[in-house]
Amino acid sequence: MSVLVADLLGGSKAIGTKVVRELDFDEEIKRGFRPQVFSSFNANTGLPNSVLSRILGVSVRTIDRFIILKGTDRIKPATSDRLYRTAKVVALAENVLEDRGQALEWLSSRQKGLGDRVPFDLVETDAGTREVQEELQRIEHGFV
Repeated sequence: MSVLVADLLGGSKAIGTKVVRELDFDEEIKRGFRPQVFSSFNANTGLPNSVLSRILGVSVRTIDRFIILKGTDRIKPATSDRLYRTAKVVALAENVLEDRGQALEWLSSRQKGLGDRVPFDLVETDAGTREVQEELQRIEHGFV
């Protein structure tokens, strides 16, 4: 799964280090991801900036700066952590549903197992993210 997360984030070239396991992300998240990581995730998911803005807890203007100023300042660690957490959920959904398009559709739609809430609305917090992950695990194991 770590490889799929790394691919969503642009691979070792964008991240700046080779990623083999989740722990390999730790130092880069603490330093703050490079803007290229955001650009790669944006390109790989095609999520609207308004959705990414809400998930990452930053303004749409900040999202625009991540895209325009690829080679400059690093993204703040808290935002990097949210981006990593979101990529991890997308990777899990893609793994469970076996298709990135279906995964993104599922994450963007109301889900009965989540109290009729949209998963991308829940990944704004760690508690919500855990609920989305648990729902995906229930789907994977046929408990839905």
